[in-house]
Amino acid sequence: MKQVKLFYKTSAWQKCRAYVLIRDNHLCQPCLRREKLTPANTVHHIVPLEEAPELALDPNNLES
Repeated sequence: MKQVKLFYKTSAWQKCRAYVLIRDNHLCQPCLRREKLTPANTVHHIVPLEEAPELALDPNNLES
């Protein structure tokens, strides 16, 4: 768990997170699928980081 917390402080994650927020127009993607516009400031992994660390920085596994 500690490694996961450290990961979220890396510059690689911060850059990837910023990219995903811009890509998603700073909108919550699950909300958007329900036709609701909701601002987003969080990016999360679709397949959890603990289950697939190889997808940690894969934008296709991330959504706002």
